[in-house]
Amino acid sequence: MDNFTKVVTPGYETIDGREYTVFCTIRYENGKLSITGVVGPFSNGNCKGGCGQISLDETTPYGGFPLEDFKRVWKRWHLNDLRGGTPAQEEYLRRNPPVYKYPQTHYEVASAKLKRAGLNPDTSYFVEPYLYGTKWLTEEVPESVLEWLKSLPEAGRELPSCWA
Repeated sequence: MDNFTKVVTPGYETIDGREYTVFCTIRYENGKLSITGVVGPFSNGNCKGGCGQISLDETTPYGGFPLEDFKRVWKRWHLNDLRGGTPAQEEYLRRNPPVYKYPQTHYEVASAKLKRAGLNPDTSYFVEPYLYGTKWLTEEVPESVLEWLKSLPEAGRELPSCWA
């Protein structure tokens, strides 16, 4: 898949009784997918709501925008080049999410959970056994996911240039 950048407006959020457009920028470059968002961006660089890794949980979709599918794709494929585990480890953790409380960390709980499941180390992926979190791994985004993202409707409004 060729590199692409696309801006979409999945919907709006109501803040202080007013509706503010949500913009999401999708970037696919050299095999890496990044999706970021901003709620109610202003031309001075400020914004009314969140920016960066926004949740979209308070977003009301615009005219048939597939918001729930978009949220699932974002959660599953964003930063595909920063996976801490092998495909088997990541799939296990998706099916059995680590639950932790401060001062525990995701890494500690996930590592222990994978060890109990016989997946830490994972002996099926590399020549050497791979311990969860040893390095960042890249998981290739399926072409069908990239095509779906490219097919989303273009932004209905213009994103202020300081946010582009």
